[in-house]
Amino acid sequence: MDDANLITFQYYISTFIDDMKRNKRKIFPILLTHLDPLFFNHFCFNDSKIKVNYVKDTNIKSNLQILNLIYKRTEESIQTEVDAYYFHFHPDISHIDLTVKFNALNLNVAWAKPEIFLKKVFREVRRYLFEDSIFDPLSICFGVRIQIEKLVYDNIPDVENKRVFIEKVHGTKKINSILLRA
Repeated sequence: MDDANLITFQYYISTFIDDMKRNKRKIFPILLTHLDPLFFNHFCFNDSKIKVNYVKDTNIKSNLQILNLIYKRTEESIQTEVDAYYFHFHPDISHIDLTVKFNALNLNVAWAKPEIFLKKVFREVRRYLFEDSIFDPLSICFGVRIQIEKLVYDNIPDVENKRVFIEKVHGTKKINSILLRA
């Protein structure tokens, strides 16, 4: 999160929390981040507004193949498909096969179909939640993001807004620009 996104986040969430307090309502916003929570304590929120909870003690080992996919996500040959079908929720991934492109970029060809990649991610989420073994935090981040986006998508009542959500809203920068226009 860069400074501009952090300030935008701070403004909207602080305003929202204050509105809830004025209306005597309780709200529990959740910010999932890789940033140090102390960064938010000193810059974004005061101590009365932020409570840090770690879901679990960390026993982590990042998957190098996922790191490789993240590093190569901006490769022109795969960027659009990886962003849409791997790094975000998409309701129709059955037709995607990037075998040739993954092979050319020396990526894990077993993940050339996003449903195989997502099975790995959600297997890792289950391991994190139910086992006391080493887990991959990158998979957890993907799993949480995709599940939240799926829940949002499933609660959009009409087809046109679902299409807009999938085609135009994915991505932090795009969401922030929509919020700033509101």
